[in-house]
Amino acid sequence: MNPGKYNRRITFLKAPEEGQRTEKGYPSKKWTLVKKVWAMNDPLAALTSREFYAAASTQNENKSVWTIRYTKGIDEDMRIQYKDRILDIISITNEHEANKKLIIVTKEMK
Repeated sequence: MNPGKYNRRITFLKAPEEGQRTEKGYPSKKWTLVKKVWAMNDPLAALTSREFYAAASTQNENKSVWTIRYTKGIDEDMRIQYKDRILDIISITNEHEANKKLIIVTKEMK
């Protein structure tokens, strides 16, 4: 694991809990910070060969793959914030079940 490749700071956000309310009593829509980590990004790794050739089409989803060091408490119900982008988590894989890396496939929210 080359630590120099983990050069993107991402934030994991958790959805508001059921019944959570604002000061005025409205249902809360604010996502809360769970954890900030260093990550490596590989946008082309998420594309299949078919998607790669269709990347110029208007129906293309902006998918990317993020790799982080293994950490507990990350799940598919969360979001990732990277700079001003919000990314939905599609899947999380514990690479080789070795508890060393998590590979996270995301798509950008529009």
